[in-house]
Amino acid sequence: MPSLLEEVTTHDTRFPRGLWVGLGATLLLSVALFGYRPLVFYFNHVVTDNAHIQGALVATSPSVSGRLAEILVEEGDSVSSGQLIARFNDDTFVAELQRAEAVRDQAASLLAEAQINLELEAEKAGPLAKRDQADLIAAQARFTSARASVEKADADFKRVQRLAESGLVSSAELGASSTLSQTRRANLEAALEAVHHAEATRKLTNGHQGELRIRRQQVLTARAELKLAEAGLDLAGIRLTQSRLVSPVRGLVARVASRPGERLDAGQTVCLIRDLDELHVVANVSETEIRRIREGQSVSISVDAYPDATFDGKVLRVGSVTGSNFALIPQESVGGNFVKVIQHVPVRISVADPEGLLKVGLSVVVSIDIREREPAVVR
Repeated sequence: MPSLLEEVTTHDTRFPRGLWVGLGATLLLSVALFGYRPLVFYFNHVVTDNAHIQGALVATSPSVSGRLAEILVEEGDSVSSGQLIARFNDDTFVAELQRAEAVRDQAASLLAEAQINLELEAEKAGPLAKRDQADLIAAQARFTSARASVEKADADFKRVQRLAESGLVSSAELGASSTLSQTRRANLEAALEAVHHAEATRKLTNGHQGELRIRRQQVLTARAELKLAEAGLDLAGIRLTQSRLVSPVRGLVARVASRPGERLDAGQTVCLIRDLDELHVVANVSETEIRRIREGQSVSISVDAYPDATFDGKVLRVGSVTGSNFALIPQESVGGNFVKVIQHVPVRISVADPEGLLKVGLSVVVSIDIREREPAVVR
């Protein structure tokens, strides 16, 4: 009786060879159809699951010193840019603002007073100066006319005196000519005195012009004082605004570092916020594949937390050192033994997240399309 092995052998020998060929062809065709796309994808992409979502950590701190009155957020809360997250006791800041307003109002009043004094002095000094100048000009003109009359009277007196010596005119005509000459000289002296008086009056008016210049300078000083007071008011308003701490970014509160009632100095951290608008992926790419990575290449990002969603990104920057160089404990062995370990280079990748689903720290799988830019040739 034949054994079971002999029966199987006999049965296999009798199995049709054409059927074996068909099965092999079917297998090869299946591999070609279903394995082509993964094979092409493998050659055109660099894939790694050593990647995480990271984001900027923003320290939120006040610009003024004060006592913290209230914190309006807790760890894990979502905040928007400009949202109020903490408030200081603002009694001091409100008092400073009110004082600055009073100083501004006082400076504005002093400026108005200086302008009124300037206008009054200008009204007083302006017409007086014009009048005194006109009087001086008139007095000088009368003096010139009187001097000409004296010169003519003297000439006439000398001519009449010569005629009187020759007996051609009477002594009465000689006396009248002498009297006229003396009268003209008296008029000349009066005109000269009028000129001196007009000059003195004008000098007195010039003293008013000096007062007018002083008033103008007082207006300039008052205007500068008002600007200084307005700057102080603006500063007090800024300090009051800064007593209310707002979030500078849209993000998540990672840590609350202060508590209500604490006295904080300017620059002291109140809370730490993860900036959601600065989310990016850091993928650690093997040193054997980093030569194929270039900035600007498209990236497909799969997130473990959302398996049905795919996010798009771009390669932003390829790191210049490996991650091991930042380790606290160096990899160099002091014993002389060496074990080669494949190093990884960090690659920073942008990620588009319009719906805000991604969270800092999530694990992701990145597929970098290396067809877009050819790697540089190293010779």
